Amino acid sequence: MIEFVIIFLLILVILLFISYIYRDIFKKYYKREIYLHSALRNNEFDIYIQPKYSLKSESIVGAECLVRVNSKNKRVINTERFVYILEKDKSIIELDLYILEEACKIINRWSDNKFKLVPISVNVSRVTLIEDDTFITKLNDIINNYNIDTRFLEIEVTERVMLKDTNKIISVIKEIKDLGIKVSLDDFGSGYSSLTILKNLPIDTIKLDKLFLDKKDISEKGKIVIESIINMANRLGLEVVAEGVEYFEQAQVLKNLGCEIVQGYLYGRPINISDFEKLEIFN
Repeated sequence: MIEFVIIFLLILVILLFISYIYRDIFKKYYKREIYLHSALRNNEFDIYIQPKYSLKSESIVGAECLVRVNSKNKRVINTERFVYILEKDKSIIELDLYILEEACKIINRWSDNKFKLVPISVNVSRVTLIEDDTFITKLNDIINNYNIDTRFLEIEVTERVMLKDTNKIISVIKEIKDLGIKVSLDDFGSGYSSLTILKNLPIDTIKLDKLFLDKKDISEKGKIVIESIINMANRLGLEVVAEGVEYFEQAQVLKNLGCEIVQGYLYGRPINISDFEKLEIFN
C-alpha cells in the first residue's frame, strides 16, 4: 500500500512539474505574441540589408532585405520564431507587405539619387502567397506607387511553399513573374523535395542552403554535391547563390566549382540602409 502511495505521489510531482514547464512556455509564447503584434502596429520592425557578392567581378551585385524587431525594445527574437508566431494568425501578410514596400522605397531612392541599382530580394511567406487573394494586386499597387523598375525587385520563397496547395503556389508565382519580378528558391537543399520543386516551380534562382558548407573546409563529398547542383542549375537556366559563406576557403571552393554569387558574413553582415549606402558601389 505504501509503495502505491509513493508511486502516486511521484507521478503527481512529475505531472505538476511538467504542467509548470508548459505553463511557463505558454506564458513566454503569449508575451512574445503580444509584443510582436504591438511592434507590427507601431512600425517597430527595422530593415537591414545584406549584400550579395560576385566572385567573378569582385563586386556587390545584389542585396537581401531582412527585418529585425527594433532593438530599442531590448528584446531579441529569432527571425524564424517571430515569423512562425505571425504566420499563426496571418499577421505575417501585413509584415511581408511592409517589407516589400520598404524595399521599393529603397529602389526608388537609389534611382532618384542616380545610385548604382542592384536587385533587392525580399522573403515572402507561403501564408501570404496562399491566404491573401489580393496579394498580387497589392504588390502591383506598391510597385506603381514607387514607380520602380521590377528588374530590381526579387521575391524569395522557401521549399516550404510547396508543402500543400501546389497548384495555387505555382499560379501565384507565375503572376509575380508576369510583373517582371524574379523569383528565387531560398534554403535550397534543406528539405526533401528539392528536385521535385525545381521541376515544377517557375523560379529564376536557387540559393544553396548553408548546410552544404562545412565549417571552413568543404568536404570532398560536399564538393561533389555542390558541383552537381550547380551543373544541374546551369542546364535548367537557373542562377545559383551560395548562402552562409563565412570563410575565404569556402569562397574559393565555390568559385572553382562554378558558383559565382555568394552571400554571408565574409562579404558583409546585415546592416542598416544608411550604412549600406556608404559602401563603395554607391561612391
